[in-house]
Amino acid sequence: MIGRGAKYSDLPIKDANISRRHCAIVRRGGDYFIKDLGSTNGIEFGGERVDNHKILEGSVYYLCEHEVRFSFTAPA
Repeated sequence: MIGRGAKYSDLPIKDANISRRHCAIVRRGGDYFIKDLGSTNGIEFGGERVDNHKILEGSVYYLCEHEVRFSFTAPA
């Protein structure tokens, strides 16, 4: 869960423009998706707003003015 404040989120972003429960990272099978949870300002990828998007290595999303970049590493 990504959102505003540690009470509601695993990855908190202290910004009034971020919703309390802005988005979630969801695993389906072997893939991961970023899912908007009805946030006011949404998620942007490649200049477009997305609400349920498959995450690939190096994917960069914007939550308001915050850049979120994903990188996968194998468990040790």
